[in-house]
Amino acid sequence: MIDDSVRAFASGAPKVKIMGVEVKSVYLEQPLQEKLKELNAEFEKLSDKRMRIKNEIEAYDAQVEFAKGFARASATTAPAEVTKRKIEPQELRDMAAFVRETIKEATAEKLKLQASERELLRKIAVVQSQMNELSRQRSTVSKQILVTLVSEQAMKVKCSVTYLVPAASWEPAYDVRYLTEVNQVELVYYGVVAQRTGEDWNNVELELSTATPTTSVSMPDFQPTVVYPRGASVVGETYPQPSPQTPYRLRKEVSKIMEENKEESEGQQEAMKHDFLAVGGALTAGVTQHLTSVSFKHPKPETIPCDGRPHKSVITIERFATKIEYVTTPALSEFVYLRASLTNTSSYPILPGEMSTYVGSSFIGKAIMKAVSPNENFQLYFGNDKDLKVERKVVQMQEEGPTMFRSSRKLTKSFRITLQNFKAQDVTVTVIDSIPVSWTEMVKVTMVDCKPKVGEQDEMGKLTWVVKLAARGKEEINFKYDIEHPQSQILNLENWSAPRLKQQMEQMKK
Repeated sequence: MIDDSVRAFASGAPKVKIMGVEVKSVYLEQPLQEKLKELNAEFEKLSDKRMRIKNEIEAYDAQVEFAKGFARASATTAPAEVTKRKIEPQELRDMAAFVRETIKEATAEKLKLQASERELLRKIAVVQSQMNELSRQRSTVSKQILVTLVSEQAMKVKCSVTYLVPAASWEPAYDVRYLTEVNQVELVYYGVVAQRTGEDWNNVELELSTATPTTSVSMPDFQPTVVYPRGASVVGETYPQPSPQTPYRLRKEVSKIMEENKEESEGQQEAMKHDFLAVGGALTAGVTQHLTSVSFKHPKPETIPCDGRPHKSVITIERFATKIEYVTTPALSEFVYLRASLTNTSSYPILPGEMSTYVGSSFIGKAIMKAVSPNENFQLYFGNDKDLKVERKVVQMQEEGPTMFRSSRKLTKSFRITLQNFKAQDVTVTVIDSIPVSWTEMVKVTMVDCKPKVGEQDEMGKLTWVVKLAARGKEEINFKYDIEHPQSQILNLENWSAPRLKQQMEQMKK
């Protein structure tokens, strides 16, 4: 508990006053020793059980060895017995059956016991780990809160306290499913809570707030290709700093949402209690809008042990209308991806978090959901489609020196992108590629040829075609560009991020 965060509230009569709030730390050895005693008893109980199992395994091993010894002895003495007396075939069959059944039954029982022993070893390891953790702790610290109340007369007073605790956190997680039959995307919004506050939360009212949130199936992001003279002054690449909203980062403090909630009207608090929704058999959280945040109150009490492990529960379920399209960046990936374009039509933000994607009932893979505000457009990827193929080849790369009519050097590059559709229906594919970008007049980049004509080209050199592919059809895109530069210069050809290129261009303009 953070001592300075303690707030006391008294209600019941207007003349009662809170004169003071004091927090004391109490060091308790007894609860720790009692817990260690319980764990030690459990450890001994499991160890004794394992010893009994080991003894039974040894007994079955002895039984197998006896049967094998009997078989070896019978094989040695049987010929001599045959010469002395007549041995019936049934007698030999009975002896063989005895050996076979004995070994079979003993081996089967031994395998069962070994499986039980493995399970016991796992339980023993858990108990041992808990004992080691407690042994490292010298004492258990408990907090006492003393609230001093003063009133002019005897009365019943309801007193409550609020406080903040460190080492408690929550983060969002999602199941995202493309429902092909209705052309919608279903988003299941989970709250994953973990806490190491020093005490278990048993049957607590859980409210999650967005006020202070502390292997991919997606297509690679486009990066412009930049050409510039070697030795030129260039800006460095900038990388985004970890955000407080980054998933799976353990928050060190709890937000001030409790203080904000005290300022909310009783009417808003009551309105939240009935705003529950049952969707697909799941009882979802009530949603309350605050001035700058949203909180989700779980419809039933939750129990969160003080073990630091994640505990997952449904917050809400939403469905969004979507536009589905196929996209590809063949210079970066050899696949054609299925992309959904959506709008967050809910009244609350979608926070960053881990996302599991599905098409119907088929699991596609894992990805990271980015932050999406209400009414904001966003895109989701549902993996690549194996029935669509794309291939990008360098058809020509030729460098020429100065000529009678040109003093500069020229590099010519041409590419061919081949698209194939193995589906039984027509599809439309958006193809993204690029040509180099130059920010200096000494280096010129010219598109020489492009078939079919590029649909869109931006200042970052990004090229976009929208290609209609007939069922089991095939299409090609061919484009060629020239790079001219002074003979004395050696060029660098690199892939930059769009922000870095924009910053470089702004710097050159200055």
